[in-house]
Amino acid sequence: PKLIDFLAKMNTTSTQDEAALEGITITLIAIRDVDQAMVSIGKFPYYDHADGDGDPDQMFLFTCREALFAVPGFNFEPHLLLETRHDSDGDGELISL
Repeated sequence: PKLIDFLAKMNTTSTQDEAALEGITITLIAIRDVDQAMVSIGKFPYYDHADGDGDPDQMFLFTCREALFAVPGFNFEPHLLLETRHDSDGDGELISL
């Protein structure tokens, strides 16, 4: 799998980051406790490398391309940060979203 292979690489370049993450979109879903009804809050495709270029711990930015909530004078356009840990021993992991 492409993401597992990517997390096993150390000192990745921006080209490798983009190749591994460009096709990934994170969909955020809200689930109501009462009846488990679900609604999509938004889709967040990969946008850019955010922090830690070439380091074992890195963060990547996923951004929604449309306002999720808009009223006159205010548009709510959230971003998600995906934090990863790269490990050449094969123990790379997704730390947080």
